[in-house]
Amino acid sequence: MKKIGIIICGRYQDCGGGKCFRAIRERVGGFSHYPVDEQLEVVGYSYCGGCPRGNIEYVPEEMKKNGKEDKKTIEAYN
Repeated sequence: MKKIGIIICGRYQDCGGGKCFRAIRERVGGFSHYPVDEQLEVVGYSYCGGCPRGNIEYVPEEMKKNGKEDKKTIEAYN
């Protein structure tokens, strides 16, 4: 099982993640490099904290504490 984290743009901080989670299920967009038969676990879902920077510098480390393993960047879908 691959553990991943998703960081979205601060403009969409109230987003519930519907399109991201659908993209994970369907393995499209930024998630297309994961094989369909590989299980994915979302261990973190956050926004960047707004421009400029905000809390983004802390989010990846927090996701690692929660088990994120994938080194690839996942793009947000809006």
